[in-house]
Amino acid sequence: MRRMATSAVVLAFCLASAGRVATAQTSVAVLGVEAVDAPVNTAALLANSLKNRVRTTSGFKLVAGKDLDEIKLVFGCVDEKPTCMARAGKSLQAAKLIWGSLKGAGGSYTLTIKWLDVTRARIEKFVSENIGSKRVNEQIADEVIARLTASFLVSANGIIKISSNVSGAQVMLGPRVIGQTDAGAVVLRNVPSGTHLMRVTKDGYRPWTQQVMVRGGETTELEAELEPVKVGEDQPPPPHTGKSNGWKIAFWTGAAATVGLAVGMGVTGASVMSLSDDKAKEIPIYRGRTGHRNAFQTKDICTDKEIDSPEATTLKGICDDGNSRATITNILLGGMLAVAALSGYFYYKAYIAESSSASPDTDDPADDASLGEESSAARRSAETSSVRWIVSPSAGPEGAGLGLHLQF
Repeated sequence: MRRMATSAVVLAFCLASAGRVATAQTSVAVLGVEAVDAPVNTAALLANSLKNRVRTTSGFKLVAGKDLDEIKLVFGCVDEKPTCMARAGKSLQAAKLIWGSLKGAGGSYTLTIKWLDVTRARIEKFVSENIGSKRVNEQIADEVIARLTASFLVSANGIIKISSNVSGAQVMLGPRVIGQTDAGAVVLRNVPSGTHLMRVTKDGYRPWTQQVMVRGGETTELEAELEPVKVGEDQPPPPHTGKSNGWKIAFWTGAAATVGLAVGMGVTGASVMSLSDDKAKEIPIYRGRTGHRNAFQTKDICTDKEIDSPEATTLKGICDDGNSRATITNILLGGMLAVAALSGYFYYKAYIAESSSASPDTDDPADDASLGEESSAARRSAETSSVRWIVSPSAGPEGAGLGLHLQF
């Protein structure tokens, strides 16, 4: 019963979460900038700019780090070897580490930045820039950090900037209407990297469509040239808005029905289990009452010829109830699987087929423990209680299938 209830809960959770997609982020720990014969306050300013750079770059998540001096002291990474620094990164639960050094020589300063992959224990980027001897303020620090990290701290999202020769045209990204060309260009920020379909439409004009490749951290500029429809020419079809309310309603209705059928199956399955226990208790009573010590030794006692004897009326009633409830459970199971399959199709039509373009943003499990040897009491229970799931594959001229039903 607990397994059935757990399955129903898991199914309900999966269906309720079907419309949500999580965006993965790379965790980054900033270890600061070490000052070597250089002003400490300048190194701190550059370290703060480095943190802001990580914090404001989409696709990356800034996690709490420690000072480079502390890392070297605690982990013994005096020479900053990648294997040692990777151990420190794992302790910080970071996928990437970034740190730097500001060294002074000959009246000027050189900033060096290292970018380490924690999993592979490898320095992926080693960049440096001579920033001269001028006083570094916050703006200069941000500009220097931006230049040095431009090759690896790249936003996972990009920007689309689209304008049109016609005012009041409707702009769509995939199936979504995202604005009109009333006041200059339409700017879409935080568009996921990849290929997207852009569409610009207006009554009386031919629709403009184009596949656009968006790259992280870059701005893609487009100019939609709409051509007017000539007199007597067929009007272009109305733009497809991508609304899939019907499919969405069908999906959530199917999801609710699936959960309801799963709960019903759990209830009837639990009653089958309960009747199985009653059957197991009735057998020794029958044996004691009739003196038939060897009665009902078969695995499926409900088909035993002795079940039709007058003394076995109670046991036969339990068998009949169990078989009928097992049949109901099987019917509910079949209905649940059928409705779940339909819900999957409805979900595809509502959320995947209609949303091929993403919307812009305005540890290994442990192995199961092996089962121990059955006790003699468990064997007796297996003899008398025969509730089990039966899996029956089938094949024929029309195709192959797999059957699943509960036998009492």
